[in-house]
Amino acid sequence: MVVCIAPVMAAIHGQTSIPPPTNIYISCILSMRKIGIACGFNGVILRTEDGGITWQMMTSGTTSRLWGIDFSSDFIGYISGWNGSILKTIDGGLTWSNLNTGFTYSFQSISFVDDLIGYACGGTNSIVKTFDGGATWSVQNSSGTSSLNYIHFRTATNGWAVGDLGSYYTTSSGGNTWTINPTLGTNHLFCGDYISATASFIMGTQQMYKSINNASLWTLIKNGVPRASYQGFWFENDNIGTAVGYVGVIGTGSNQSGIVQTINGGQTWLVRTQGSSGGWYDVHFPTPFVGYAIGGSVLNKTINGGATWTASTPFSLSGVCTWFTSAQTGFAGGSGGINNICKTTDGGANFTCGTNMGASAIQFLNDQVGYAVFSGTAHVYFKTTDGGTNWVNTPGMLGSNYCMHFMNEQEGWVGSAGKVWHTIDGGINWTSAFVGGGAAIHGVHFYSPLIGFCVSESNYVFKSFDGGITWSPIVDTYITMPVSLRSHFTDNYCYLGCTGGDIYRCELGCGAFTAGNITGDNQWCENQAGQLVVPQISGAQSYVWILPPGWTGATNNPLIQPIASDQSGLVTVTITNACGLQSSTSYNVTVTPQVASPGAITGATSICNGVNNVYSVPIDDAATSYLWQTTSGIVSTSNDNELTITSATQGGTIYLHTSNSCGVSDTVSLSISLVPPPEVSFQLPDSICFQNVLLLSSGMPSGGTYSGIGVNNNLFDPITLVGESTEITYTYSSSEGCTNTATDSIYVFETLNTAANLNGDCHVNVEDLQMLIQSFGCINNCSIGDLDGDGIVGVQDLMLLMGAFTE
Repeated sequence: MVVCIAPVMAAIHGQTSIPPPTNIYISCILSMRKIGIACGFNGVILRTEDGGITWQMMTSGTTSRLWGIDFSSDFIGYISGWNGSILKTIDGGLTWSNLNTGFTYSFQSISFVDDLIGYACGGTNSIVKTFDGGATWSVQNSSGTSSLNYIHFRTATNGWAVGDLGSYYTTSSGGNTWTINPTLGTNHLFCGDYISATASFIMGTQQMYKSINNASLWTLIKNGVPRASYQGFWFENDNIGTAVGYVGVIGTGSNQSGIVQTINGGQTWLVRTQGSSGGWYDVHFPTPFVGYAIGGSVLNKTINGGATWTASTPFSLSGVCTWFTSAQTGFAGGSGGINNICKTTDGGANFTCGTNMGASAIQFLNDQVGYAVFSGTAHVYFKTTDGGTNWVNTPGMLGSNYCMHFMNEQEGWVGSAGKVWHTIDGGINWTSAFVGGGAAIHGVHFYSPLIGFCVSESNYVFKSFDGGITWSPIVDTYITMPVSLRSHFTDNYCYLGCTGGDIYRCELGCGAFTAGNITGDNQWCENQAGQLVVPQISGAQSYVWILPPGWTGATNNPLIQPIASDQSGLVTVTITNACGLQSSTSYNVTVTPQVASPGAITGATSICNGVNNVYSVPIDDAATSYLWQTTSGIVSTSNDNELTITSATQGGTIYLHTSNSCGVSDTVSLSISLVPPPEVSFQLPDSICFQNVLLLSSGMPSGGTYSGIGVNNNLFDPITLVGESTEITYTYSSSEGCTNTATDSIYVFETLNTAANLNGDCHVNVEDLQMLIQSFGCINNCSIGDLDGDGIVGVQDLMLLMGAFTE
């Protein structure tokens, strides 16, 4: 980075002091990590290798003033100066050679695109270029009498140069042609810096410009109003404000009344009006559009937000302060001691003044209750409860009083010489606290009953954490320049006016704020690492994050990178600013837990083909899918945490893993073997009479079950199956659940087919014997009983019938 230093002295507080290596004027410095180069008057070149702690004087070979530095690499660099001087180094600045440019211009700045192509600019708007590392140079521009003080090339073709009186040149052709652009103001521009493709800066007399589009457009980001001194402020918010006092211009007297305004928190100011004499002392805006400024016997009014002002002289007091409760009703206070708190109800056209009442500061809480203090006489504290018709002086404090701030009708603070007074009973009683020496306190403001700030005339900002009992200075807020007798507090800043024309801003961070919204993933996986972000709040002192149960992660920053547990819930961040004010915001996050290991698969380890076997694991609420797999030869179906094997031709293995959107579980398995079916046998008689019941018991192995038509509880009743052959099945299941069957047939008959069955029923019995005996002795033509066919029913037939008895 190159920093060119204009001839301005400044005190930098809180920075390390480095002993100067020379008392000769240093005009430019370039830093390259620890190595740095500086140059200045009388041909001085300094070099450091330890970040500026120590410096070595290098031999330059010239006594010309040296102004600009640029390095194209770590080792090759150039310095430009008066009388056409351009020096070159090829060893990182250890040795320098003087290039013969052939010019007498004063080269204020130099810029190299690479080791060979470079540019220099200087007096008479001159711009020169080299293609060979400085061996030869050619003129690209040389017209006018002013000076170009800074040049920079972003690429080999695009560059710009700025100089005196805001002059601004650009090129997009590598310097072959240059465009003269509208000037950047009327002040001199001395130096600049190129940070990145989107950030470039140019600086000059009381101003700074920034470009975010490669120098195509420059925006004024800081300016000063010369020869000014500010006496009063009023800010609508942190950014929009008005300052009044003495605002001079270059070449005229400084005793000029003036009003300036800002819309960017004091970075830049616009002069709205200037007068020929005197100055303004205070300003107040009761509405965003209507405002009043007071100075001497003159009242200045705006009805368009401060763009234009109209002055009048409606009173004779020497006015120093003002406060309006509405666009029409307001008050003016003065320092003369009599007739010096005046009220208007017609927008400042007319005022009615009281007697024996001086005021240096006025504040109203509402349209009825107001306060006034006076610096000209001790013990003066006025209060009104009827809109300023009557004011009551309640002495209770010592010293001259310059400022005040009341939070409500009972509690308020008043700034005096070296003290801040505090009341909690509406001004009847006061206590005081010593504040940093005897300097006048010209600004006091409390953001809560405990936390407040005050500003002393010796240019310190003090803070109290205990309602004003004790005060301590804020580090690094001391200003070396004298400030005015007024300051102003906004939500987050304290503004101070300087008699040199500067307005200082101290960041307090006390404004009410909203934490904003947390952004980041709202869907998380267990053990996922991620990030959540809340908008950064200016002045925030802490960010306290509360995470759902089991989450881990800690930070005191707007960004947190937690690791999720298995618990969903709210993420909350509470932001606390320097004043202890807090704001919280929450964000709902949903966590998908990781799937657990499914655990052991339960079910039979020995199975039979054709027998359904059910296997299962415990249900995992986190799982959205169960992936079951089996080896070949096993047929199955699955439903979530259950698998059913419907058949198998061989043994094998069951596998399972579960999953959800956040991952997959371990795989569990179960080995199974295939058991052969048992050997089963079963035999029936060939036939059975329909009137008989058969006990079934021949199935082997025993213990099985019989089934078929007419079979019940191991008994076969054939009564409904006359003349039919029917099958009876014997089913047996082994201990493994394997089943096999055996089947046999039996014929059911109605009549026993034998000659001995004389009556044609299912049996040869006594009935048949009786019928034979009745025919006993029959000779020839015997239709019943002649069993052997010899024509005689006799003993032989009787013997045959007895042999055929079935019961």
